[in-house]
Amino acid sequence: IYDYAWPFSEGLARVKKDNKYGFINTEGEVVIPFIFNDKEKPIFVVDNRSFHDGLAAVKKGSKWGFINTEGQVVIAPIYDNVLPFSEGLAWVEKDGKYGYINTQGKVVIPLKFKNDGELLDHQYSFRDGLVLVHKGKRGIISIIFAAMMGSSPNSENATWGLINTAGEYVLPPKFDEIIW
Repeated sequence: IYDYAWPFSEGLARVKKDNKYGFINTEGEVVIPFIFNDKEKPIFVVDNRSFHDGLAAVKKGSKWGFINTEGQVVIAPIYDNVLPFSEGLAWVEKDGKYGYINTQGKVVIPLKFKNDGELLDHQYSFRDGLVLVHKGKRGIISIIFAAMMGSSPNSENATWGLINTAGEYVLPPKFDEIIW
């Protein structure tokens, strides 16, 4: 019936049929029509599980935004890069600067951090209101991004810290290791 189906996330699963993508619910009903086309890339969903906090990242042209579970664009595609929502926040990049937005699209941790070796570079999902950060040659980065960029979390002069959902350091990045 489908060419491919991904795991369910928040009651919806991304499915592929005739080179187009849509979403089905747990009853197998199509709830978001097959309008996403991988070939032309007018809009393309970013990750296999898709929905986090009721939103899924989509790309239009070269910019990312978010749709809701009804397929409506609720956060305009204005970002250069995004990560899925976690605890109501999503990491976003615009014009080489990084920060976090909430599910309404409001910037809650300003896009002031940049990859210049001095501030926040990249992070991953919040857990219990905190996110682990890594400071090294590339600035403050997550262990996931460090691996993607070819650097090691244990690289020379690397330190670890935590920030909260307000973007404040709970633990400054001065620790050799944080088990969390």
